[in-house]
Amino acid sequence: MQSPRWDQEAVSLRADPRKDYSGFRRTKDVFKQKTQRFCLPNLTDSQMLVLSTTVVYFLTLCLYYFAFFRHAKVVLLFTAASLLSCPAFAMLNGKRRFEVSLAACCGVALLLGAIAGLYSYASFGFFSWKLFTSRTYENVVPSEDPGIVADGGKMSFAKEAYLDQARSVGFAAEDGNLYCAAPISSHSGPKEDVNFWAVGLNCCALSGRFECDAAPKQTGHGLILWDQPQHFHDARRKSAATFGIHGVEDPIFLRWVSREQFLDMQRSYDREAAFFATFTTMLLAAGSSTLAWAFRPKDLAAAIGA
Repeated sequence: MQSPRWDQEAVSLRADPRKDYSGFRRTKDVFKQKTQRFCLPNLTDSQMLVLSTTVVYFLTLCLYYFAFFRHAKVVLLFTAASLLSCPAFAMLNGKRRFEVSLAACCGVALLLGAIAGLYSYASFGFFSWKLFTSRTYENVVPSEDPGIVADGGKMSFAKEAYLDQARSVGFAAEDGNLYCAAPISSHSGPKEDVNFWAVGLNCCALSGRFECDAAPKQTGHGLILWDQPQHFHDARRKSAATFGIHGVEDPIFLRWVSREQFLDMQRSYDREAAFFATFTTMLLAAGSSTLAWAFRPKDLAAAIGA
């Protein structure tokens, strides 16, 4: 048997047809929506959208830089699944403006982060990971078989090696660039046998002058060039035909760098990538904040869609 207090409360809570409960229903619905919405304390909806866009973009950019080298397919599948989940989330919450806006902002941030991540990886990440995972060879003789050191990333030549600028050439290609190549010869060996070439772009004369990277200094250090345009081979063939140079048909092209670059090149790529990520993230945050301010609700009625 229930106590009289419960009976009195039950009677008091019965609906009276003479009273208007519409205000109570609206208050109840608003309360439910607020409790179901994810929001950090002391942040408005606009601030949440800007923060979500910035964080998703930055994390996507970092994902491509650090994981694309070893797990490219996984990264692409994850990006595709995340992009598909954004419209699905918006469809499930079609009557809630904040959730739909959040899904749209995250989708745009994912797409921009993937594009910027691919650019960062192609410009900095690939070379940083290559240098990190490749071997370093020392005391390399210029007449040595290049296949022995083909898996390397950096090499330091023997003391008898030098950059032969007198036999350097530049090949003027149809794309408007001057592709430069200079043989790395040996003081103690035959100068006709050349298997290593220092190369560069728009940093030499058509013949006899080579000033790419650390040249004309005789540093004796090189970074293997993994991306080898065909025109570098054309420059090599031009020098071989002009000065009677012999060597393997598939030599190693490298950048002639200083000792500081030789030791710090990987960290240099990482610093450039960090600057790119910081700059683009701040730019996106500034742009998102500007849009949020431009389209901010004028009053409370506009905020709740009344």
